[in-house]
Amino acid sequence: AAATTGKTKAATAAAATTTSDAAKGDDDGSGGATEIAWLMAFPMSGATFVLRLASALKPTQEIMAVNSVPFGMPHDPVFDDSPQGPFYIDLGDVEGKEESKEKGRYALTQTSCAGVCLPPCPPGAFIETLLTFDAGCRSTAWFDETDGVLKYGMYGASRVSKAVHVVRDPLSNVVSRFRAHWRYHVDRPNETKYTNDKAGFAQFCKDSDALNEAEERDLKFFPPDVEALMEKVPCRDEFFKYVQWHNLAFEEGDYRDLSHNVVYYEDFDGESGKDPGQAMQKLGVFLNLLEEGDTVEIKGMPEFRGASMYHSYYTEEQTAAIWAFLEAVALPSTWKTIARYQNLGGNVA
Repeated sequence: AAATTGKTKAATAAAATTTSDAAKGDDDGSGGATEIAWLMAFPMSGATFVLRLASALKPTQEIMAVNSVPFGMPHDPVFDDSPQGPFYIDLGDVEGKEESKEKGRYALTQTSCAGVCLPPCPPGAFIETLLTFDAGCRSTAWFDETDGVLKYGMYGASRVSKAVHVVRDPLSNVVSRFRAHWRYHVDRPNETKYTNDKAGFAQFCKDSDALNEAEERDLKFFPPDVEALMEKVPCRDEFFKYVQWHNLAFEEGDYRDLSHNVVYYEDFDGESGKDPGQAMQKLGVFLNLLEEGDTVEIKGMPEFRGASMYHSYYTEEQTAAIWAFLEAVALPSTWKTIARYQNLGGNVA
């Protein structure tokens, strides 16, 4: 399982191992300094595919990086003076890759930042401010190869110059998170089991909503008008996490003055009527992997296994309640980005 970081760990890491903001990046092989482009993605929205895709667009360059390294995965710090990360990794399945690569202009660094815990997860563990979200975006975790101990760190923000912001249909994203929860718990004894289907999702939402109801009411985490909108929203905290995360991702881009590029996960699905080559080309140009006008050979790219849509997991009443809540809580930038998914009926507009 991938290493994860929380607020307390991030705060500890900030005091212990922070890269100097004055430090310069390592040479990328062309005379320029390597910089960090965050691959900002709410969990289960397609970040791993985008990471593989970016590497395949120019397999001669080192570009895949992460903040949190899965156990047992080989990794190397992107910068010599920042042993606490981020870390280059190799997922081992990119066609045409070379054993020895030059550093790319950008290290595309996957991060979920903060506020993404799965149930059981009380509000105090997922309600974030811009500063705690920013700290989460820069927090790292890795297993020390010498002693096998999980360690935590944090790097400075001066090398972060771009953000690839991945967006997925909210209704489907939340169901995919339930399915990830199911896969994690299915073989663990003495834990509540759910069936991996619509009925299991409904029960999961019912249990999750009941778990935090008293705390949310007593501690007034949400104002009355938001609480009223959330009453008919299944897995209400999951949808709050989704919209809060995207709100903060846009705010983080402004806070750090990042060049910000939104990538829609479903745009890579040719069966939805979209042109995946166009989406791939746009990503490649943004990361200096392609030139304007370059074409992408889809055949040589990582396989896209379909943008699963789970709208059938919700009733019409629930769907209407979810969208009313999202519209009320989303920042204008977030709403403009996710409104394309409203009333899809399972197909991407």
